[in-house]
Amino acid sequence: MTYIILAGLLLLMSIFFYNLFKREIVSPTVITSLIFFLSVLGAFIGTSENSWNNISDLHWKTIQYILLGVFSFGIGEFLARKLRNARKEENQKKFENSKVIRVDLLKNLIIFSFIVFTMVLLYMNLKTITNGDSLTDIISKYKSSSILYNENALEEGNVLNPIVLNMLRFCEITCIVYIYIIVKNLFLKDKIKNNILNIVNILLIVFLSITVGGRTILLKYFSAGVMIWSILYIRNSHLSIRKFVKLGMIILIIFVPMCYLVLPLLGGHTSSNMIDYTSFYLGSEIPSLDIFLNNPISPLEHFGEATLKGIQMLLSKIGLIDYWTAYQKEWVYFTPTLYTNTFTEFKPFIQDFGISGLVICPMIFGFVFSKLYLAAKEKVSCRHLIFFAFFTNLLIDQARVEVFYNSFLSARTIIYAVSLLFVTCFLFGSKRILEGEV
Repeated sequence: MTYIILAGLLLLMSIFFYNLFKREIVSPTVITSLIFFLSVLGAFIGTSENSWNNISDLHWKTIQYILLGVFSFGIGEFLARKLRNARKEENQKKFENSKVIRVDLLKNLIIFSFIVFTMVLLYMNLKTITNGDSLTDIISKYKSSSILYNENALEEGNVLNPIVLNMLRFCEITCIVYIYIIVKNLFLKDKIKNNILNIVNILLIVFLSITVGGRTILLKYFSAGVMIWSILYIRNSHLSIRKFVKLGMIILIIFVPMCYLVLPLLGGHTSSNMIDYTSFYLGSEIPSLDIFLNNPISPLEHFGEATLKGIQMLLSKIGLIDYWTAYQKEWVYFTPTLYTNTFTEFKPFIQDFGISGLVICPMIFGFVFSKLYLAAKEKVSCRHLIFFAFFTNLLIDQARVEVFYNSFLSARTIIYAVSLLFVTCFLFGSKRILEGEV
């Protein structure tokens, strides 16, 4: 019953913010509320007989904390909108003049060659690290020995070569640029056959990315494509709830089975049926958070140790601290084959700063991402939209794990931003970008 109550309150909260923020269904707070709503539904489905969720009812403390965290995110967006300084009317005219994007064949081939070269280097690097045989074996061994699952990964050298890693990051941002090209072209009624080379480059990068990023990288690309389409749509029209829900259902129908089917390719396996697996993937973090909150919380030794991992990683690399680790040591086992180390984004905030962290940290997140969202929606340059779309998965992933302070507030974001500037200049040219032609 408590799952239904929480789901209903989250749905009401999404409706409240939807009306507060000018009926924008892709408002960051509306998305946040709906993502937590879906996660709670997944957890509730898991409580059915012979399924995985053995936490039949949530404690009221858990319900209150989740609602407070989501509401705090909404306050951040409210402040971002109050402090906005956009000139939407002028930009609107320029958006109407946008054209189908064509990339030169030579430029496409250069990008294609770079992707293939990166694939070769990545394979050689992974094979050296794991001594694996088949590709599946290499991926499986790398995953189990990486810094997320192996506390001694750095000492043992189970990390990618920095050059290969940054080439991979360059490919990731390039993939979002190509997704932008295809989505915009199809949005403008262009034929799919005119975008074949773009699609080929996307598929190669997706394959390249999931070898080290797992299924989470699929979420990044799917959510980016949906966000790009949604913002292109709302620039000139109102995106109705019905249309957005229909699009969301199509994505879920495609994305979730794909995650299930690619599991063996990535060296994983599960004996669970697709319903249990899907509900677990969506909702396991909610009962996990309940377990965490209702057991003694051990204080951490260092300030912001659980939250500020992105900043700590940078400080560790330049030798200012020696305690950074990405290792995930806390696990909850619901069944022998279904277990998780994710507790929603709120766990580290509470662990580091208590109730004040549950107010301040989501508020900062909501403010920053709402600023990015407003820039993506209202500014002519395609870079604002592509940059925001690239990090849209951070919004979607909130119900699973903290990613804003871990991933966005880090040196990686600078690398992605510089890569975006280079790729867009190379493919489009600075003049076309500034004049809003792409």
